[in-house]
Parts: sequence; structure tokens; C-alpha cells
Amino acid sequence: MDKLPLALDPNFSGASEDFPAILRRKSLLQSAPEPTAAAGNRTFIPTESTTILAFKFAGGVLVAGDRRATAGNTVVYDRADKVLEIDRHSIMAIAGVPATAWEMARVLEHSFQYFRRTQLQEMSVDGKVRALSKLLRDNFGFVMQGVGVVVPIFATYDGNSKPEARLYFYDAMGAQFEVTDYAATGSGSPAVRGILYYENNWGDKKLRELNEDEAIAIALRALDTAAEADTSTGGVDRSGKIFPRRDHDVARRKDRAGLSTERGMIEEPYRWVEAIANRREYIETQLAAGSPIAAVGYRDGILFVTLGRARQKIFEIYDRIAMGAIGHPGDIERLRMAAIELASTEGFTRSAADVSLRRLAHYSLSSVMKSAFEQVYGPPYLARLLFAEIGSSPKEDLFLRIDYDGAIAADGLTAQPRQRFAVLSGTRQSAEWMETFLRKEHVTDAALPDAISLALDAWSVGRLAMGENANKELPERDAVRKHREEELAKAGIEAAVLERDRKSAIRYRTLADEEVRSALQK
Repeated sequence: MDKLPLALDPNFSGASEDFPAILRRKSLLQSAPEPTAAAGNRTFIPTESTTILAFKFAGGVLVAGDRRATAGNTVVYDRADKVLEIDRHSIMAIAGVPATAWEMARVLEHSFQYFRRTQLQEMSVDGKVRALSKLLRDNFGFVMQGVGVVVPIFATYDGNSKPEARLYFYDAMGAQFEVTDYAATGSGSPAVRGILYYENNWGDKKLRELNEDEAIAIALRALDTAAEADTSTGGVDRSGKIFPRRDHDVARRKDRAGLSTERGMIEEPYRWVEAIANRREYIETQLAAGSPIAAVGYRDGILFVTLGRARQKIFEIYDRIAMGAIGHPGDIERLRMAAIELASTEGFTRSAADVSLRRLAHYSLSSVMKSAFEQVYGPPYLARLLFAEIGSSPKEDLFLRIDYDGAIAADGLTAQPRQRFAVLSGTRQSAEWMETFLRKEHVTDAALPDAISLALDAWSVGRLAMGENANKELPERDAVRKHREEELAKAGIEAAVLERDRKSAIRYRTLADEEVRSALQK
């Protein structure tokens, strides 16, 4: 099996890069040649997409494009996709060479997701606009050779409490121009701009006042009119059921071979074993106070829950994969960033469906953590990781734990019946009690409020098994509930879900503290 895309960079430091820089570092994104004058005897005629438009209406921004792709005077395709969803806040429409434009859209889509997952926040509108501008500027060498021109339209909005629609068009060098009402590019754009100008100034309503049906009607009328004067623009072929498109869902080291003999401590095998034992004891002591994490399957997906006062412990890794972690914040951050980078480059190189938690854990993270643990002159990772990957059915869900020494404990890897839950804690006794409790109480088809209550009870069971005053046996239900209420009064709830039937390809969703507490009242 090919392991290359999941090989962890040995020089990975955890420092944040933008996603295109990572792709170039891994030789997955080609740099354009130096800008030179286009060859005069060029015989290759690239396929090109043509007319696109966008304008603001009462419900937001409508982005539309005809479906035709041409090569010179030849119609290559009449069902080309030119309006591409980049993320839930952004749409890009393309005019120019589809091969280049579609790759730019893929890079942008993965870049925005990578930023959100690594920085734990959405990229700003200005950041998104400049990201597309940089891709266009980096492509200018191909533009000068006459084979890669792209002139897109980009529509987005701020994801704040009062979202404001923003609309931009670009030139081939990457300059962005924000417009207040409408934009159009491509060979049929002169006719389209004339119609939009007329409708906005002398029509029955301003473009911003149109409802969705009225806005769609004007967009179709503009594209159909452009097709009358421009052979490269495809109009509305009602008999052939070919219509301009107005939406599109994109969102869908090797271990060291030998031991050094230069240092006396590991010259002899028993001293190396002693050093490993001391290291294990040290790490266990450092992790002992970590707040437990419970991951439980419920009717509609997988729930992660923990309690805490400051640091985040639950993270999104990729579309269908989430992670919980306890340990040193710096080590958790390095492993989280590495996991996101590995999953993102795998999804970009192949497809999102090829990103597998088992490959991510077994071929990369486990071996790296094992190597760091066994190299006694280097720092180990002070972290325990809990992953979950949601499948198309409950039988395909996977829970997986990686310890600080690289040891993997996975649910469902044997012929035994799967348990649709997993736990993470600072001590072995705490984790064992949580698992014992969940084996008795967990119900696979529970509703989300019941799953939240059960996960918080499991957290309390794990917490009661920790510290100097730890219980010596599994506590009674009343003691668990009392402890839970006491902790809820002084700590915040951190929770997230992987939703099986969510329409978006991204199944991860965080639950606010208020939402969790409200669910507990039901």
C-alpha cells in the first residue's frame, strides 16, 4: 500500500503554514514558470469557459454561469460546471481555462478548511479574497504563455451575527475589485453587464430588492441574451434540458535501525530498558491529572464530551474525523497540526473518501510517537489521543486511541462485537471504570440529550477514580450524579458531534456550553 502521502515530515515543527505552501513543500502543487511573452507559433488551443455573472439580491448573492466550454470555434462541452462552492460562506465562479480554475477551486476549498481546523476559527473575508488573488498571481507565468488564464468572480459573506454579502471580480494578474451591486466576466460579459445595469437603474426593482425567483429570472435572461451575440456563451436549451448553472456543491521516518553506542547509558540493553521504564513512569505522572474525555455513539452520530476551565481538548481533524487529547498543550498542538496536515494533503492528493483514520494512525502518528518515546535523549510526546471516525452506518464507526508510546487500541479490529464508545483518561483505573460504566449503561440508539447525560456521567465516574482521595470501587449512580452537578456548577462543558446524516461533507460540529446544558434539561 502506498504510504507516501501519509509520511510525517521529520522536520515538522507545528508552525502554521498556509495550505498552498504545504502542497509546494510536498511537491503537490506546481509553480508556474517565469512570466514570458506567449509563443507566436503556438498551435495548442486550450479549453475555456466563458460567461459568468453575480449580483446582490434581497436574499444574498446570486452567482450564475452558462454551461458551455469551447476550444477556439469548437464547442467542447455544454454541461461544464462554472459555479463552485468553496465553503459554506463562499462561492467562486470561473471564466477562463477550466483545468486551471478547477484546481484553484480545490486548493482554495482545502485551504479554507485547513485554516479553520488548525486555527480553530474561520478565515476572514479579506484573507479569503487575498488567498484567491495570490493563486492568480502565482499562475501568471502560465497566463503569459497563453494556456492558463482565469478571471473569476468570488462571492462571500462575514459569518458574524449580521452577515454582510461581499462580491469581487479579478483580473488575470490577481487584482481584486469589490463591487457594490453586480459583476460579470467572460466573453459574453458586455451584454450581461448592459442588462444588469439596465435592470438596476430602470427596472421595476433594484437588483438588491429582488426575491430569489425574480433574481433567477433576470440571470437566465441575461445569459440567454449574451448567447445571442456570443458563440462561446451557451444559452438556455429547453428542449435539450441544458440550463445555465447557478449552484454547485463541491463540498462534498523511519525508526532508527540501531542504538547509539557513544553514550554509556544505553551501551548495555538493561540500562536502555531501565531508562524506558523511568520515562514511562515520568509520563504517567504528568498525565495523571488530565480531565477524562468520553466519546459515545448515539442515534445520529458520535458525541465527544469533557469538562474543563481553560484549554480546548476536542478538535476537528478532517471531514469525518475528530480528536480528543489530554497532556501537555504544546505536544497536543504539534500532533493535532500534524494530523490535520496529513489528512488534508491526503484528501487533496486523492479524495476526501480516501482519508482513513486507520491509515492516519497506523502509518504515521503511531510510529512517530513510538520513535519519540524510545529515543531516550529526545523529548517524548506527553499526550494521549482519542480519535473517532464516523461511517455511513453505525457498524462502520471507528474509535481509536493512541498512547504516548505509540500503542494503538482500536475498537472493531477483531472479530469481537464492537462497542460504540471509547474513553480517555489520565490513569488506567479511571479509564477502566469509565469503560465498565459505559458497558452497563450505553444504548446505541439513544437521542442526543440522553447521550450527553450518559457521557457526563461517564466523565464523573472517571474523575472520581483520580487523585489521592479516589474511590476504591465503582461509585453508585447517586454519587455520580451528585459529583456531576457539583462539577457542572464550576466548570465549562466542551462537546462536539460527528453527525452521520449531515448534508455537508464536513460532519463535525461543536456544541456550545449553553446548547449542552439546555439538552440536559430535556
